[in-house]
Amino acid sequence: MKTNNVLKLLDQPRALYLLFFVQMWESFSYYGMRAILVLYLVSGLGLSDAEAVGIYAVSTALSEGFGVFGGRLADKIFGLRYSIYLGGIIIACGHVVLSLPGDILNVYLSMALIAIGTGLLRTNATALLGEFYAKDDLRRDAGYTLFYVGLNLGAFLATIAVAFTAEAYGWHYGFSLAAFGMALGLLGLLKFNYILEDKGRKPGNVSKKKAMAYTGFMFLLAPALALMIYNHEVTLYLLVVAIIVMISSVLYSARTLTKLEKRNINSVLIAVMLLAIFFGFEEQIGSTLVLFAERFSDKILLGMQIPVASLTTINPMVVLLLGPVVAILLELYELKIKKAVSLYAKISLAFFLQALAFTMLYTLSKSSDLVSANFIGLSFGMIAFSELFIGPAVYSHCSKYSPKHMKGVLMGTVMMGYALANIISGFLAKYMAIDESNTDLGISVYSEGFLKILLVCFIASCILWVVRKKDV
Repeated sequence: MKTNNVLKLLDQPRALYLLFFVQMWESFSYYGMRAILVLYLVSGLGLSDAEAVGIYAVSTALSEGFGVFGGRLADKIFGLRYSIYLGGIIIACGHVVLSLPGDILNVYLSMALIAIGTGLLRTNATALLGEFYAKDDLRRDAGYTLFYVGLNLGAFLATIAVAFTAEAYGWHYGFSLAAFGMALGLLGLLKFNYILEDKGRKPGNVSKKKAMAYTGFMFLLAPALALMIYNHEVTLYLLVVAIIVMISSVLYSARTLTKLEKRNINSVLIAVMLLAIFFGFEEQIGSTLVLFAERFSDKILLGMQIPVASLTTINPMVVLLLGPVVAILLELYELKIKKAVSLYAKISLAFFLQALAFTMLYTLSKSSDLVSANFIGLSFGMIAFSELFIGPAVYSHCSKYSPKHMKGVLMGTVMMGYALANIISGFLAKYMAIDESNTDLGISVYSEGFLKILLVCFIASCILWVVRKKDV
């Protein structure tokens, strides 16, 4: 009986595997770039910690936040499918710019292009996948978890390949490899686009001329976003305001819906806020924790000397290995009890596991001035494991409860949650940055930050466990 259930859950729409492939290579390009970006800014371009993490935070926040506009453009102008094509092309252009020898101006322009392309591709690929499931299809959660594994497979491959390429041949060769990954994903999508059937086409009332005009506008937006990245200190605050406006816009769009639909949208927004807090802490892996490992670890993992950027490989590797296992076990349990596990229960568990990871980091930072990369890697792995109980769950929840005509926008709202996470991460990373004013404090700067994060995680976990039966 259990074997039959597993086979049924793995009997997914063919579109899942094509979108899995595209998302894997988009992820390869994006997370490969992110693995070395902060180290490149600090070691390659000589920027301060605060400057580097500021650029990193705003760039990643724009990449996620543009998903809201990407979803709206898909709903009104492009359709889901064309948005994915266009996003992939713009991302590839961004990585090519970053791979060229140059100065900080290259970084600003490339990150702007990557932000626009990511907002168009990732949001709408996720929304398009939902078109291939009926509302009560029990395979949906497993499908989204497998899709999430695709994202992490790309990140896993990238953080090994890009980190070691940058270490061996130079920063720009690492960035070139990221560009190649996105190009490969686009080729696969063009070759097998028939698998997507007739889903995700552009709205019938939109002319080709109008769609092309908006296409050109996407490229013209890049200089404006580059200027925002340059003024990253101001932009962090502007993005907070923008997110408030976006949430208000979603609520305004829902004013004519039924009471049940409004309740469903509210539940999606609450889930997105919780996701933002969680990933605001998790995103320290790409900034604070990489710099922490660079300065205070022995850089020896399982007996081997490693480039510090490759420690980020542990995060996607754990998701890759344990993602399918968690998906199958959750689905088998839900089939057995004939109902879904509470969303808040899953998120509570995610916060609890993350609290344990930061407890380990706090203990390490208090016990020695030179910590073991093995234990840092173990904490990364625990953070990755905790992701499996919140990331796929929120995506699935949004896909299930979004009204059909708002599916792109609300899936973009999930991306907005990731944008807010990067903003939170940016403020935290600046708080834990080491500069001239606190160099003498050394490792204790990180220790204090880890303590505050673990306390918030434990409190959030306890509150969500108490109210776990209150979600939709």
